[in-house]
Amino acid sequence: MALIEDARTDRAAAPERERGRVSLVEGWLSEARLRDDGSRVYRDGMGGLGRALLAIRPSASRLLANYPNPFNPETWIPFDLSEAADVSIAVYDMEGRVVRRLDLGRLPVGRYRARGGAAYWDGRTSDGEHVASGVYVYELRAGEFVARRRLVIRK
Repeated sequence: MALIEDARTDRAAAPERERGRVSLVEGWLSEARLRDDGSRVYRDGMGGLGRALLAIRPSASRLLANYPNPFNPETWIPFDLSEAADVSIAVYDMEGRVVRRLDLGRLPVGRYRARGGAAYWDGRTSDGEHVASGVYVYELRAGEFVARRRLVIRK
């Protein structure tokens, strides 16, 4: 029971640990389904595992506000993935030109919110030049999911 409570509660954990928890609880559920004895204890246990999984697995993919915002010279872009996907983030200037693309690769289900998991942008172009102060748009693409938000660079 302590493992379930631990899996359900510590949301500030490193992203790898949190994604490991999702896999762990999913594994417990799969194994438990094979051992259904129809008892109340079994049903209660399955309910507890289901609630634990809901607490740690995002129900929907989301793009969150970058932090800090405004920023200088760097920012983190947090997001949630409800399905494993190839993930990229593009930063656009206000004329719609790509300033920088961050290809994060294939990522599993999870919350990518802490500095260790959120996408990092150093405020530079693809050529390594610092971008000017102003408003920019960042876009998350994760499989079929696409979302955009604005950020501000203030120097």
